[in-house]
Amino acid sequence: VNTQWGRIPWDWCFGLEVSSLAASGYSEFFSNQKLLNLTFLSFTELGGSITRFFPACPFLSNLTTLSLHHNSILADGLATLVATPILQNLVHLDLKGNLLTDDAIPHLVQSPYLKNLRVLNLESCLLTEIGTDLFTESNNFPKLERLTLSGNRINAKGRQRLVESPHLQNCKIIFMWSG
Repeated sequence: VNTQWGRIPWDWCFGLEVSSLAASGYSEFFSNQKLLNLTFLSFTELGGSITRFFPACPFLSNLTTLSLHHNSILADGLATLVATPILQNLVHLDLKGNLLTDDAIPHLVQSPYLKNLRVLNLESCLLTEIGTDLFTESNNFPKLERLTLSGNRINAKGRQRLVESPHLQNCKIIFMWSG
C-alpha cells in the first residue's frame, strides 16, 4: 500500500469515497486485501475504465452499496461490472449520470448477481422506454424497492408500463421526469 492508502485507518473503515485516483493507481487500490471490511464504496468522475478492475478484486465481496455516478460508464463497462460475483450482496447501486443508453439495460436485467438489489439509480442516463421496457419484462429484481429514472427520455406509455409491471410490484417508488 502506498503512502496515500497507508493513512487510511482500515480497522474501522467500512465506507470509502474516492473522487481522484490516477489510472495507474487502480490496480494497487483493487489489489488491497484491506478492502474486505468495506460495505460502501463510491467512485466519482474517474472515467468508465474503472469498471474493468472490479472482476479482478476478490476483496470487495462485502459491498452492499456501490456508487459509480458520473464516471462516463458505457454499456460495455456496465457489462463487465455486472458480470462479477462481488456484486451478489449489493443492495444499492448508483449509476447516475453515466453514458448508459438502452443497449446497456440487457446487461443489468440479465445479471445473476443483482438479485438482492433494493435501490437502483439510473438518473440522468440516456435511457428511453425501449430500455426501460426490459425492466417491465424482467423478474430479476424481486427485492427492488426504488428505481430512479429521472432525467431520462421515457415517454408516457413507457412510464405507464413501468408502473403496471407485475415484475416491479415490490418497487414502492419510481421517480420519473423527462430530461
